Amino acid sequence: MGKMTKSGYEKLKTELERLEREERPIIAKILKEAISQGDLSENFAYHDGKRRQTELEDRISALKEELKHAQVETKKESGMVGLGSVVTVVTQDGSEREFTITGKEEADPASGKISYDSPLGSAFMDREVGAVTTAATPAGPKTYTIKKIA
Repeated sequence: MGKMTKSGYEKLKTELERLEREERPIIAKILKEAISQGDLSENFAYHDGKRRQTELEDRISALKEELKHAQVETKKESGMVGLGSVVTVVTQDGSEREFTITGKEEADPASGKISYDSPLGSAFMDREVGAVTTAATPAGPKTYTIKKIA
């Protein structure tokens, strides 16, 4: 599976616990009530409950598998960009941008959280302050200078 930060791991673990503790009993109750109504062949509540149960169990299985194989990494104080680093860069037009390097599950480009294996994230990984790197972006290749790593 993939690398992730400790906060990403905890977020997935919390979701798994919520699904098992809260969602499973709700769906079980829905199914129990639908079954008590008798004929299941045309019982929408029963069929919808079974569909939701299948989706829930698939998500629980996926989360368990991901957590089982997760490689939780902590930010290294090596002066190099790594998982968990907050990187300030200067773009080729002179503006500054800040990115947090995360695992795949944690990525949210709109809020500046980019995956270590995305084109932009991989262009920054293992670089140090002052490094100039080029990344493939939807608008074409762009050059960035790493200004700060926190």
